Amino acid sequence: DHCQFKHLDEISPKLIDAFTNKISQAIKPVTVNTYLTTLKTVFETAVRWNYMAANPFKGIKLLRYEREIPKILEPPEIRAFFDASRHMAPELTPLFEFYILTGLRRAEALRLEWQDVDFDRKVLTIRKTKSKRARFIYMIGRVKSILSARRELRQPFNFKENSVSRRFTQITRSIGIQGVSLKRLRSSFNTYSQEAGISTQVLTWIMGHVDERVNQVHYTGILNSVRDKLEK
Repeated sequence: DHCQFKHLDEISPKLIDAFTNKISQAIKPVTVNTYLTTLKTVFETAVRWNYMAANPFKGIKLLRYEREIPKILEPPEIRAFFDASRHMAPELTPLFEFYILTGLRRAEALRLEWQDVDFDRKVLTIRKTKSKRARFIYMIGRVKSILSARRELRQPFNFKENSVSRRFTQITRSIGIQGVSLKRLRSSFNTYSQEAGISTQVLTWIMGHVDERVNQVHYTGILNSVRDKLEK
């Protein structure tokens, strides 16, 4: 009954609880929480537009769950992966290496343009981000070499997103690593950067998980201080 169409004034906390219990049997808690926060925002707009007197999602608690430790590629797996990649997908190997050395999201690297690459200052400007806010990434020597070797191309990495992910999965399976996605390279960068001594605060900005209070001026001030650690 709670899955049928309802008028706005029929949506109650009790109905929301029933809805939450039902969908939580089929999808992960983190996805359930995404639904709840999105619906809360939608209903808040309905209240603001005077379609209803109160937001029934106000006071609804998100599901609690144990967060998984991010999975990474161990050093032997990294070596095995790139050995296999050079044979199975040599055209994509520079991109895979770029991912694990920068921590960029799949789309961020594929949307990179040459105007975003400053070879002199060794800085990448990531404009087309998930948060819609540009950020800067320092280019270590190997990243600069990867991009320098591709300067004759129209853009640094001109590949389709799905094909990149598909080839990554094929390569990992070929070396006995099952059930992993391209995000594993990003989480590996994050973990190894922390081990190299880069603070969580800095990594939050580098990875693009930053809030509005951290801005370009702050990051530019710390760029030089993390350069040596990134080079490791």
